[in-house]
Amino acid sequence: MRAYNTPNVKVDIKTKLDSLCAKRDLSESDVSYLMVLVRKYLEFPNMEKKREFIPLKFFCDWTLHISIEHSIPAMEMLVKLNDTIVRLKQVPDNNLLMKEITKVVSFPILKDQLHKFLTFIGVKDELTTKDSNWTAFLENYVEIIRDQVITFPDQMNSENWRHKVLLTYYNKIKSNPIKKGCWTIGLSLSLINENFFKGISIPSQHFLFCLILYSSDTTKIVIPLARQEMFQAEK
Repeated sequence: MRAYNTPNVKVDIKTKLDSLCAKRDLSESDVSYLMVLVRKYLEFPNMEKKREFIPLKFFCDWTLHISIEHSIPAMEMLVKLNDTIVRLKQVPDNNLLMKEITKVVSFPILKDQLHKFLTFIGVKDELTTKDSNWTAFLENYVEIIRDQVITFPDQMNSENWRHKVLLTYYNKIKSNPIKKGCWTIGLSLSLINENFFKGISIPSQHFLFCLILYSSDTTKIVIPLARQEMFQAEK
């Protein structure tokens, strides 16, 4: 892959990122465009420290594709979620499970990766360093990725190097099942009507932001997320 006018393109992307990161109230389209710009920058073949930003590439890809099937950072998230549920499945405190699951999907890695990336390319980072900016960004980000599934491929060929790596994560989850014959194979984030949890068929006007886990026995596990903990800025 040849890099045509790479310096000029990099400067153009940096200028646009400078402008976006200085905005107080990012819109959903702003967030989408910002992730596209970051993804473009990460595509430069001669970019230094590219491997350090592999997780950031995943978060960019999540906004661009309806499903993610071949991302190692995504599979690492699946392992953490599966392990958390197994660890806490006997604990009667549902609030504890909700908070622990929220920690896994509250995107601290995204925040850290964006800060490092923006600093690395010389963009003044008012996005992750200002609480209100980060909250606005994250609320729009999760709206973009809502209902877009992360899952293992239907078939994995051990002769394919990428599938071989994915198999190690799959086997790790399979060896720690939620119950016999049931382990995590995918996830999505979605809005679920609150009456679903009350067993009421008539929908209410209120929705909860939830994690949906897809399992090997076709069961769907729906877990409400602690919205305040998810969106509040870390101290």
